[in-house]
Amino acid sequence: MKILVAHPQQQHSYMLARALLAAGHDVTYMTTVYGGPGSLTRLVTRFLDGNNRSKAEGRYMADFPDERVVQRYEALGLLSLLLLRVDKNKRFYDSLNRWIDKHFGLKVAKFAEQGGFNAVVCYNEHAFSAFEALSLTAPGIARVLDVSASMKPYHAKAFLEDIETDPWLPATRKREFIDYFKDGLGEAFDEVAASDWFLSPSTHVDESLRFCGANGDAIIRCPYGSYFKSNGLNSTVHSPVRFVYCGRASMPKGIHHLLRAADELESGTFELTIIGSYDNADGFLSPYLDKYEFTGNILQSRVKEIMSEQDVMVFPSLTDGMSLACLEALTCGLPLLTTDAVGASDFVVEGSNGFVVKPGDEAALVECMQWFIEHPRELSAMKIAAAKSARGITWEAYDERVKDAFARIGGELPLGDQTL
Repeated sequence: MKILVAHPQQQHSYMLARALLAAGHDVTYMTTVYGGPGSLTRLVTRFLDGNNRSKAEGRYMADFPDERVVQRYEALGLLSLLLLRVDKNKRFYDSLNRWIDKHFGLKVAKFAEQGGFNAVVCYNEHAFSAFEALSLTAPGIARVLDVSASMKPYHAKAFLEDIETDPWLPATRKREFIDYFKDGLGEAFDEVAASDWFLSPSTHVDESLRFCGANGDAIIRCPYGSYFKSNGLNSTVHSPVRFVYCGRASMPKGIHHLLRAADELESGTFELTIIGSYDNADGFLSPYLDKYEFTGNILQSRVKEIMSEQDVMVFPSLTDGMSLACLEALTCGLPLLTTDAVGASDFVVEGSNGFVVKPGDEAALVECMQWFIEHPRELSAMKIAAAKSARGITWEAYDERVKDAFARIGGELPLGDQTL
């Protein structure tokens, strides 16, 4: 098949493009910011250092042919990345990205039609303008929505339910929920309606797609792999027990539930490390900054170092399509304590390599964390089980799923014959 993979940003789109190329398809990758030879991105990268340079250098696939990459709106894409850092209210950032999404999508549709492509892959929250145009001008081109996170209306449902059960949250934190889905709720339904096929990483994303009207027969499961390589089996349990959270310390990720649960545990029996960015402008996190370790944003290499020194990964998100941090934690031999609204819960065998609780259930979080503290021998066995369970969570396995998925989309495999 001749396939166009298009994303104005990045996410896991590089992995899909590589997988399709390895499967023998004629693949073109289209984006905004990309560090190919002669690109503005590569020029700008020369003037960066440290973490910024590392991130910029990650915008390039050394193992993907440069001639198969097409860029549009590169300068605006770079401006978007700058605004992400300096536009605290995200007013200009959001407006610019809405413009980029719309016009980039129209470029995608025109390029696909003129290039005679058999399929176009776009990403949720970035696909509607491309798919709407294609449905009118080239309906024979298969429109494939690659869904990395659960759909926004499903997010909204989860967030509003949490606000209802947690009225004590200050207004600024409630706004953190609401601001997330102030745009795009209606468009999510339109995006699903304009798609022919869906690539989903998890049961949770499947459910969100059905909630938005997707045909279940058109949803194809393609779980992601881990970017970390296993360091082998390590059954060591620290005293006190070390818990770690990895992700933005935000309300949608359930950080308020984790911190309140931790406060119910006896001081000195555990340690808690929060890896990822956080905003304490309103002082909401102040009571916790001296109790627990907050690392802020750090390089991925440092994330693995810290995770390898922990005992349990706690990820109480209210909704999450497929947390790569959870997959990486399993690779590091950390049992998962997460919610059934997290895609990575698909990989949890209850009581063997982790526990799954309901979103917002702080009593269950406390109970499970206390269990880990009181059962070091069982925790040791769970660390071994976690590392073993991660052996199948690879990008090689993802590649095979993608190969089967597009055999179905291209009509080579009948519905239901995907290897799971």
